[in-house]
Amino acid sequence: MAIDVSGTIAAIPAMSEASRKRLRQNIAAWVKSGEPEKMTAAQLVESALEADDLPAGEGAYDAIDQTTREERLRKAFLRRPASSTETAVIGLLLRHPNETSHQLSRRLGWEGQTWHAHFGKACHAREDLLWRAPPSERRDERFFSAILADYNDASGTWRIKPDLATTLADVLDIKLIDGGGEA
Repeated sequence: MAIDVSGTIAAIPAMSEASRKRLRQNIAAWVKSGEPEKMTAAQLVESALEADDLPAGEGAYDAIDQTTREERLRKAFLRRPASSTETAVIGLLLRHPNETSHQLSRRLGWEGQTWHAHFGKACHAREDLLWRAPPSERRDERFFSAILADYNDASGTWRIKPDLATTLADVLDIKLIDGGGEA
């Protein structure tokens, strides 16, 4: 009887590096077992893992989607329209670049880094339609907010990636003046 690895394969894009390491150990054990079902499952999972292990950033999706980043951005928000909260957190960063998570949260009447949590969720929700998030330098996971924004570690501030700002403002119908800020 074949082993169903569809759930494992579907989970690969969201796996941390530690989880990927454990999965590779499992693959090796399945192959070592010599059991045909396990060897077939190992081959399927290993192929999916290798396909997902392309470099982080847009390069990982270039093999699949030859459209520009701006076109991908438009398609992603057309396919998964922004909720009112997502529009608020993304629009806020478009209008107030170079502010900290705390400053952005306060502008929405929130505390702490609530803005960052919502922004990261909005990015993560569209990662499969855009490009792979880079790995986090602080945690064993990917840095989802970095899909759409740049973070300045020295100042603790954020800004929408410059090549995406105009398209994102257009997609979300946010009026900007040159250099960010509201019109």
